[in-house]
Amino acid sequence: MAKEAKVDYDEENDILYVYSGEKAKDSLEIDNFVLDISADNKVVAVEIFDASVFASKLSGIEIDKEILSTVKKAMMSFYQSKELFYVFIILPIKIKGVEREINLQVPAPVAVMSEA
Repeated sequence: MAKEAKVDYDEENDILYVYSGEKAKDSLEIDNFVLDISADNKVVAVEIFDASVFASKLSGIEIDKEILSTVKKAMMSFYQSKELFYVFIILPIKIKGVEREINLQVPAPVAVMSEA
């Protein structure tokens, strides 16, 4: 189930931070991501480095830093099994006056990461 999350974006360093507001107990770094984990082992925040590049590759749409700087909220959910977990982020963006939703999967699919 997706929950509303807040978004902070550091345009100078191209870092997108999506967070639920819940307290993190630990962090896990995977490739260009940092996942903040709560005491009950849920992902409560995701930090994405080179966010404009990542979002553009994953969505197939040119998403520049200016576009990301306008995003203030998102939807975030995560799936966990014994061996895998994924975080899904839905970012509402506006490109040339048209509102769209961009779906980001963290960690990214292997094909996207190998092109980086």
